[in-house]
Amino acid sequence: WLSTGACDPVSVARMDSVVGWFVVNGTGCEVSVARSDSVVGWFVVKGTGCEVSVARSDSVVGWFVVKGTGCEVSVARSDSVVGWFVVNGICCEVSVARLDSVVGWFVVNGICCEVSVARSDSVVGWFVVNGTGCEVSVARSDSVVGWFVVNGTGCEVSVARSDSVVGWFSGNYFCTVTVNEVTSNTKRNCPLSTTQIL
Repeated sequence: WLSTGACDPVSVARMDSVVGWFVVNGTGCEVSVARSDSVVGWFVVKGTGCEVSVARSDSVVGWFVVKGTGCEVSVARSDSVVGWFVVNGICCEVSVARLDSVVGWFVVNGICCEVSVARSDSVVGWFVVNGTGCEVSVARSDSVVGWFVVNGTGCEVSVARSDSVVGWFSGNYFCTVTVNEVTSNTKRNCPLSTTQIL
């Protein structure tokens, strides 16, 4: 259904599992998408700056651009729950899950966030938070990155996989996290509040 109003919310339902849902606070717009094993289509919520494009779930889920917040999310391989997105003008919360594992979730408050995630059987992807200089590069997607919280940046990154990990975290706060996939040691050179190897 498509209503006429301030934001013209779009809701598409099918018969199977839910890919995810999208809510833009302050406008009452809600987009619900189901049936990940087929082509869902694409959705534009007018008046909110939120554009959602979804392709076949066995390939690329699509891309999500929130023009009002500077948040761009690109997610690949969607045989799973895509997650949910909440935009409060400056706050963007993104949750992404997979059937075989949890890719991770990202919470950015008042900053510009760009997220790129690749196929789970190759490189997990890279994460750049503009305005804070934080960059996370993770290799070996069949691995457990753990989760990282950087105080004062508004950047929280959680990536969980199944095995060992190679990755690094750096930024304006001179944060560096090195995980040794043999000894599972963690090196901390910054005010990192928490580092956990799952």
